Amino acid sequence: MNPFFSKINLAGLSLIALLFLFTSCTEDSILDKSRKVSGTVVDQATGKPLENVTVQLIADDDNILVHARVVQETLTDVSGKFAFAYERVEDVYRVEVNKPGYTYKQFSKGKNGFPDSYADFQLLEYFKKEENFQFPMYALGTLAVKLKNNAPAASADVIAVTCPNCESEKMGIVKAPRAFTFTGTGEQTLNLGQVAGNTYIRLKYKVTHNGQTQELKDSVYVQPFVLNNFDLHY
Repeated sequence: MNPFFSKINLAGLSLIALLFLFTSCTEDSILDKSRKVSGTVVDQATGKPLENVTVQLIADDDNILVHARVVQETLTDVSGKFAFAYERVEDVYRVEVNKPGYTYKQFSKGKNGFPDSYADFQLLEYFKKEENFQFPMYALGTLAVKLKNNAPAASADVIAVTCPNCESEKMGIVKAPRAFTFTGTGEQTLNLGQVAGNTYIRLKYKVTHNGQTQELKDSVYVQPFVLNNFDLHY
């Protein structure tokens, strides 16, 4: 046999063997559904670990026939750590954290005309075998805004207030900003309820007076665990 052709055959067989090995490893990797996810929960302001936070691993395929279900649940230890090991059988998994007096928000900047959004979970990637997250949780404070229409006021005056950082009702699993509209000259108290503390809460408001409209912005620093009163004069 020609040595040249023997070398070609040997190289070809080696290449086939490597391709077979690669394919086998890839198939094994795809078929292997074992996953691990871990993380740490901390106080957003202090960076200190939060103990006894409820952490849930949730499967949710957004199927109207099959509701989201809790796969596993645990509490963080003294170091604020948690860990799950599970078999992926659904397409979508997420991790949620919950502690009375605290909230977790993941901010997403709006693109292509969509508004900014805040989610209270972390989505897991489909093909990743192991993932690790940090959950900075905000201590909650209560916020009340008193609206006062300054002179010269008119009964037809309108103020529309939006709180981008505040939550209204759940829309799926993403929470939407709160928006309020008031008409007239009387004082109004806007109870925004519990909001993230140790941070500034943005307020946007559109005021219409004598047919002229102005768009304005303001912010208020929220102390945690207490009632925060803010006077908004327009």
